[in-house]
Amino acid sequence: MEKHDFCVMRSDAWSDESSRHVLVFELESAVLPGTVKRAGPPVGMEEDGDRFLRAHLNAADTISGPWIEGDRWWVETRRPEPDARRLLSSTLEDGGRGTGVSRKLMEKIRRDHRVLLGEEIADLLDPGFAGFLDLFLKGRPAWLE
Repeated sequence: MEKHDFCVMRSDAWSDESSRHVLVFELESAVLPGTVKRAGPPVGMEEDGDRFLRAHLNAADTISGPWIEGDRWWVETRRPEPDARRLLSSTLEDGGRGTGVSRKLMEKIRRDHRVLLGEEIADLLDPGFAGFLDLFLKGRPAWLE
């Protein structure tokens, strides 16, 4: 998610050690603006500047620019996926291949994953997960309780 500009405040994992495995992410925002301002190379770097211009001048995802601001090239582009739910869902369609998920878990994730936001997790709140989530949301170690 961080590679796609989502600010992950905290994350953790919980499992009942048999059939339920939950990854929890606290995001600054689940939806980002549809466009993003990207810095290019300094204007004085002619070769890099030429590459930047060729890449963005007529690109389908370029919304505005390129332009010079200060001593750099800039461009405003369409964000590939501004919605965290859709990003996670599409990333997990193949089990999370290429994201560090172990091969043993990929098939189960591909087949059984669900991406839930906010109150949608209510059906998962058995005592074990509810206790974990309570500590996660408090944001401090259990020994400080």
